[in-house]
Amino acid sequence: MNVLLSTQSNGSIRAIRFRKIKDRIDFKYKNEFCIEGKGNYIQQMMSFKFQDRSYLVLARKTGLIQLYENTLAENNNRQRSFKLYKEWKHSNMNSQDSIVGIGFVNHQYLYSCSSEGKLIFRDLVNDDADESYRVYLIHKPISCIEIKMASDNKILAVCSGKNNELKIYEIETNIYEKVDDFAKTLDHFFQIPLAGNDISLNYEPVDLGRPMLQLRRRSTSLNLRSSLNERQIHTLMPMWTSSLTREEYVYHTSPMDSISNWIVSICVMPNDSGMIICGTQFGSVIVYNIDEDTAPTRIMNLSQFPITTLKLFNNNKFLLWTDSISKAGVIKLFKFKTTNLYDNLKIGPMSSCKVIVNNESTTRKLNQENDLSYFDPIYLMCSVVDKRLVIYKLYDDNTYEMIFNLQTDTLIPTMNLLAHNDSEYSLIDSLINGAEFNTTSHATAPKKRSECLVPKSNPKLNVHVSIKSTKRADDNDSKNVIRDNGTHSNIRSDYDCDCDNDSDNDNDNENDNENNNDTNHNNYNEGNVGQVKSLIK
Repeated sequence: MNVLLSTQSNGSIRAIRFRKIKDRIDFKYKNEFCIEGKGNYIQQMMSFKFQDRSYLVLARKTGLIQLYENTLAENNNRQRSFKLYKEWKHSNMNSQDSIVGIGFVNHQYLYSCSSEGKLIFRDLVNDDADESYRVYLIHKPISCIEIKMASDNKILAVCSGKNNELKIYEIETNIYEKVDDFAKTLDHFFQIPLAGNDISLNYEPVDLGRPMLQLRRRSTSLNLRSSLNERQIHTLMPMWTSSLTREEYVYHTSPMDSISNWIVSICVMPNDSGMIICGTQFGSVIVYNIDEDTAPTRIMNLSQFPITTLKLFNNNKFLLWTDSISKAGVIKLFKFKTTNLYDNLKIGPMSSCKVIVNNESTTRKLNQENDLSYFDPIYLMCSVVDKRLVIYKLYDDNTYEMIFNLQTDTLIPTMNLLAHNDSEYSLIDSLINGAEFNTTSHATAPKKRSECLVPKSNPKLNVHVSIKSTKRADDNDSKNVIRDNGTHSNIRSDYDCDCDNDSDNDNDNENDNENNNDTNHNNYNEGNVGQVKSLIK
């Protein structure tokens, strides 16, 4: 299993490889690539499949969108490499504008949205055509955005932000066909010759007849050409806007300032149900039904910190939410009631979060009227402001356990899990299930998983290791303190990254290659579950 981490210190991607060796989980640092500097670090990252190929999208601080193709290496069919396929500049409005959302919809359109309301759709199918991209301006500021395909030719953009109500925009994918029809209508009724829908204004030189007052430029020629098919920027007006009651939903931060409900996460229910679930900056979950009213139909106060994550799972029967500090919970949507609560998680202050769930229904049957909830374990991968990477496993009996805890040397703005052929859930679930401590070492033996009210960090893999070679990591929750004497002298600075294929047999090179790779590292817990192999090839 390969995990890609965005590093803010030098604007690169750092790859970590996890794999199971017998009864323990091993990891090591792979290549570091896409280095662009601290001022151009990666803010958003995602992977998707398009035309039977895997792609990785990066959104950088300067507004640069980069599309990489993930292919097998030419000289080694066991390694994969990232090749720069295409890039687009000017995806933001200015240097202070950041990219808040990227995605891929309808198996065709790659979109990006900035906090200043610059929404861009790029057609990857017709990428050579003149109309391969479209730029839309929507109401700012934007804190979060969710894109949904409503029909074959309509896209819905649901977005909101600070002092910006929840708004829904409708985008026509065949807008240029309508423009052509409109131009033909003008030509038919008003007999306006529009040759190729091209409007030209030509100013020819005019002799002013003043030979004694010669100007430096005797004539001026101006050519203004405006084609209807070349107008790529459109200003959108919302088709639906929420409404708030000031007495209930406005927060007075000071006598001279007030903030309306500030939405930071959005989840759109599928199947055209008209239900939109939003998480706010003030710890509430708000439900809107756009078919009934513009006011919220339901409000749940869950935390005193922002609700930053909303994720549907188990065939859209449950909704997982997390705040930015220490809480997570599961809402049963049939009754819209919190059935599971996990507290005292060490996930904050959160920098980024990735939830890995099983989208299929569980095999265990349960009455919808029951307050109990049955679902497969949930994996919560979070990067923290104190430069840690943690992985939690959440169970349906209100218990959890910390699976992984890694101290790095940089802030991680975003992360991504690479799953080439398998689903993300099956990949991480097959890796973690069955892995145990090596009891012959000094590692703590596995204990019973902790209740959420009295949490205990007894992980199956709780590694706390500093990448820097001059410091020793300290953590009260970890018994495995490991020193890493590796350096970054071999870091690759080009745009190529070689990642081993996860489908390979992990036991092939266990005894021959790894012994040679680890000669420059001092591992004081030889044979531990958290044995570190941080050699960067």
